[in-house]
Amino acid sequence: MQTLRSIALAAVLVIVLGGRALAFDEAAFCRQIDAFNARGNAKKGQMVDPLTRNEGMHADCQRRTVEFLKSVAVAASELTPPWLAAKQKEWSDLHCKDRVWSAMMSGGWQIVLLLATFDGKQLRLVAQCAAGQR
Repeated sequence: MQTLRSIALAAVLVIVLGGRALAFDEAAFCRQIDAFNARGNAKKGQMVDPLTRNEGMHADCQRRTVEFLKSVAVAASELTPPWLAAKQKEWSDLHCKDRVWSAMMSGGWQIVLLLATFDGKQLRLVAQCAAGQR
């Protein structure tokens, strides 16, 4: 994840002088979208932990989304509401506390985790920042 943040930072951000906020350069990002996707998919198929496999990612300028795909070796029924709530908070905090992702989301982009379970179900978590978190 740190590598993707570094890639995004190097590829798409412009620091505006004079103490203003970090701005997301969507045009620059979209010109480099294929390279971003290729780098983001370099670890596709690798295990993140004993139950989770990285299935790649996809950034789409028309839809203004960056989707990260992972599969887990558990059934959807095993993912309890407290676990899902904790995972949603973790996903949001990870991206909302990061200046790169936060700048993208402020510009209307969605940062999504698509989680495929062993029994074929798919869960979709979208990073959501609380007021003042960006």
